[in-house]
Amino acid sequence: MLLRPFVFIYICILLSFSAQAGKLDSLLKIVEQQKGTAKISTLNKLSQEYRKSDVDKAEEYAKKALSEALSVGDDKSIGDSYNNLGAVNNLKGDYSQAIELYLKSFLHRQKASDSIG
Repeated sequence: MLLRPFVFIYICILLSFSAQAGKLDSLLKIVEQQKGTAKISTLNKLSQEYRKSDVDKAEEYAKKALSEALSVGDDKSIGDSYNNLGAVNNLKGDYSQAIELYLKSFLHRQKASDSIG
């Protein structure tokens, strides 16, 4: 009887990891076929997903998103990418860099009139 709750928790954890892996696989498949802001959005989603399991990969995808966003010149996408990089730096414990990136994110989102982000 006492073992039941632990088995249930274990199964829930396994299902959670499986769902995350499936989402990452789907995003990785579609990102190569995309261009422009759609690709940037998917790169940022990949960064967000990897923040849960692999901070270095999260940083890699956030930097790719930022590079694409800067080449397109879309302020909302640039702001989203800086925000993701800020979150990565926050997780790494580099708080001063995170604040700097969050500020850049804010300024680009403000330029894009993005009141939600």
